[in-house]
Amino acid sequence: MNTALRRFRFLESRPWTQLLSLMVGLALVAGCASTRQVREIIATSNAAALQATLGISDFGGASSGTNAVQAIDQFIAAHPDQLKTVAALRLRQAMLLVTQRRFNLAQAAFNEVKPEHLVTARDLALVRLREDLLWYYRHSTDNPVDAVRGDRALAAFQKVISELDESTRKGAVENEEIRDRLAELRVQLALSIARAFPPLPMRQRVEQAINDYSRIFTPADLQAMRQEGPWTEVTAISASIKRRAGAVAQINEAKRLSQDLEPRPRFESPDFQALITGP
Repeated sequence: MNTALRRFRFLESRPWTQLLSLMVGLALVAGCASTRQVREIIATSNAAALQATLGISDFGGASSGTNAVQAIDQFIAAHPDQLKTVAALRLRQAMLLVTQRRFNLAQAAFNEVKPEHLVTARDLALVRLREDLLWYYRHSTDNPVDAVRGDRALAAFQKVISELDESTRKGAVENEEIRDRLAELRVQLALSIARAFPPLPMRQRVEQAINDYSRIFTPADLQAMRQEGPWTEVTAISASIKRRAGAVAQINEAKRLSQDLEPRPRFESPDFQALITGP
């Protein structure tokens, strides 16, 4: 398997690196009067988020996470009139603070974001889901997960994912990746909630989780995923490759949950049925 993809698949299986991918993709606002400075802030905050996600103290000599947070504060204080840039950077700051598990400060940063000044579907989606993202990562290691609060988060995620999916299918391909990342977060949450239930409701929840998730996959995705290896020999990681690679951990978890359930879960997609339970 391609080495870059193998590393990517390892990272995709971890909920905290899903958050990292959401943050790294936050857009740079075009036409910013201080583009170079903003690019430096983005590079520093990306490195700080990676440090926090992987649990390492240094990464390529990057500034600490605290300095990255402060750099955003300083830029905003010096350029309050750059409303779109300020909104995008404040959102980036909130996401960085979540990766650092500084949830109260992340909540405060989210509260400072002005949605009317955000320009991308990705940014708007993250702001809409901010309460659910904060809850998810604050409680991601709970066992069991609070199913009542989790179901509210699942509903909120699905509403945003469905809207992004519709816009993607109508030609807004720039929304494809945020749709995919949120769908992966959602299925991870749905399967983690399912673990807490006895067999019958667990089976129903696994079925619903996979049925909702499977809808983002194209026929080409499904055909490639049914093959045992050729699609993994890639030299570039496209959105479709990321989507397929991200599915590996979700399929494996659904397999694990399904193996002792009788009757076996039945999924809408014959391809996912074959991948999870066999033909």
